[in-house]
Amino acid sequence: MVGLAATVQVLSIRHETQTWDEAFELVGGYSYLTTGDYRVTTQHPPLARLLAALPLLYFRPRLPSKEVVGDAEAGRAFLYGNTTSAGTLLFAARLPMIAVTAAAILALAAWTRKRFGTKAALVAACLLGLDPNFLAHGRYVKHDVPVTLFAFLAVIAWEWFLDSHGKLALLAAGAALGLALGTKFNAVFLVPVFVILYVVHERRRLRFFAAARVFAITALTAFLVVAALYAPDAAALIPRTAANKGTRPPLHHVVDRGTAVGRTLAWTGARLGLRSHPLLTGLAVFAAHENSGHEAYLMGMYSRDGWWYYYPVAFLVKEPATTLLALALALAAAAGRLRVARLRRARFSWAVLIVPIAVYGAICCAGSVDIGIRLLLPIYPYLCAAVGAALASVRFRYRDAILAALIACLAAESLGAYPHFTSFFNRLAGGTARGPRYLLDSNIDWGQDLERLKDYTDAHGIRRICALYFGTAPMEYFGLNEGTLPGAGDLRKGAQLECQAIAASVTPLYGLYAPHDYAAWLRDIPPAARIGGSIYVWYVKDPMLRSALRKLRSSGP
Repeated sequence: MVGLAATVQVLSIRHETQTWDEAFELVGGYSYLTTGDYRVTTQHPPLARLLAALPLLYFRPRLPSKEVVGDAEAGRAFLYGNTTSAGTLLFAARLPMIAVTAAAILALAAWTRKRFGTKAALVAACLLGLDPNFLAHGRYVKHDVPVTLFAFLAVIAWEWFLDSHGKLALLAAGAALGLALGTKFNAVFLVPVFVILYVVHERRRLRFFAAARVFAITALTAFLVVAALYAPDAAALIPRTAANKGTRPPLHHVVDRGTAVGRTLAWTGARLGLRSHPLLTGLAVFAAHENSGHEAYLMGMYSRDGWWYYYPVAFLVKEPATTLLALALALAAAAGRLRVARLRRARFSWAVLIVPIAVYGAICCAGSVDIGIRLLLPIYPYLCAAVGAALASVRFRYRDAILAALIACLAAESLGAYPHFTSFFNRLAGGTARGPRYLLDSNIDWGQDLERLKDYTDAHGIRRICALYFGTAPMEYFGLNEGTLPGAGDLRKGAQLECQAIAASVTPLYGLYAPHDYAAWLRDIPPAARIGGSIYVWYVKDPMLRSALRKLRSSGP
């Protein structure tokens, strides 16, 4: 399973352009790795970026000059302005991410086999390793799958400590917690998970001072790991040291005080003499982003505050139908065996699975940053293990044959999406073609299909396109001769389409990160092609398009 997942990931990225964030994530990691300068946004910690940048040491690409400002600009200058091609640098950087994906599948299989047996482990590994969303985002230079791995390792290490009360297990749990927090700040969900699991396990012998000692050691270990990841700036975390002098501005001058986290950091920094540090400023930026929300789209609706049901809907339309069926069967099996007495005797490993799902799921539903199912990935290992364990524990006729059939159907459904895993929607939702009716952004369109668009235009003799592209890759790098697609207002005033074809990414096409009506007149016209599911193409001479354009212009300015 691990080999299959890694193989399809490697093969599927050969013609995938960088996603929106990858270039600046990469230049940030490479800069920090080679110079100690955290060049780009500090909203996320550095571990995933550092892992992705490691293979680039072989190529020794040049960093952009410090006159280049802005995340996207620095990323473009780095990825597309070096002697080594952008494709080579990006492919090399994605390989460590694929290795992280493989490690997550292995860790899940090993833990599930130990706790619930071989059949449960096989089902769990297949559910995760064949999941199109996990395969898609496990290929990219992003934080979502790495934090999934390290958060899972942290939870099972914490279980190891609770079962053994060993010092090594406690240090391992703290170190894994530090790795998770050093990958993405949303790993803070592990704090309540650790507390709840501790109380559940120790409820009959709970002692305040013993618990305080355990959590203090865990927190200190995690902090030391995070500080080590910020090694070039680690000394700046020590109050009133030489590292806190010089060009660094005081922390309380730079953090956003619009949130409780920001105000706490400013107050603490002012009293301890702390200056700017990427960990502390990153925490403030992360909290401000969570507080202010993010532009989002769901089933034709737009909001900056999000919807509590965004992630349940995303799960229902983005997960393979086979996975949904397996989950339904697992819930039915659990309900059939649910008894209060059984709950009291249930093994602690079930709590290890259920508590992270409940805590992180509640945080996602309560949050206001609804930008993609990728943010839900940290619950996937626990969910896959729970489904595998529930199905394997039920004894009924033809059980093994039914489990084999489920795995075969999942493989067919998932691999049928190859190589366009990012834009996958299940057939119950209407498939990829109906995807934009439900979700946008990284759920379907993250700028990944620009190179495929170039292949299409070459194959069909299209020399010039009117483009509405959602991405940060430069179109001219791929030899695309393009002009900007005029908006609806300009077209009403007589602007012409000076191109052979229109190519529009579905995210701005459906009005996210763009005026809602900018290209609304195109939405009901069947496209001539869907490139990877994320870019739609229409020919300007198409009679339906000409008719829609005349209707638009006749509506007046």
